[in-house]
Amino acid sequence: MSLGVRKRETELLPPSRWSLLPPIIEERSRCVAVNIPHSDALVIGRIGRNRLPLPSTELLTRRSGEEGEGGGGGGDKWQWLPFAPTNEEHRGDPLAVYFQGRVCIVGCGGFVNKIEIMTVGAGH
Repeated sequence: MSLGVRKRETELLPPSRWSLLPPIIEERSRCVAVNIPHSDALVIGRIGRNRLPLPSTELLTRRSGEEGEGGGGGGDKWQWLPFAPTNEEHRGDPLAVYFQGRVCIVGCGGFVNKIEIMTVGAGH
């Protein structure tokens, strides 16, 4: 790739940088995150600080009055909100997807028999 083409690409791309978010409500590990359209992300379970299964979920959303979609902006523009807990403990490393207004979560390995689905409507 020529230097002229690379320079042109960087001129077209917006500057990118990482911003720190506010701390999550409940410390967790081996969790799964799902993108919810319109700038939200849902973090689901897995292992809590006490090393026991954690059914809680948390929604990362823009604070009211903050406009725009996608990433960007400092952590002060975002907030964590408690969200509906899961019914089951999803062992292994769970997988979650957003599809047609619903979040689906399933365990992995020998734990795929526990599948949950939840509708995520406008305004949550």
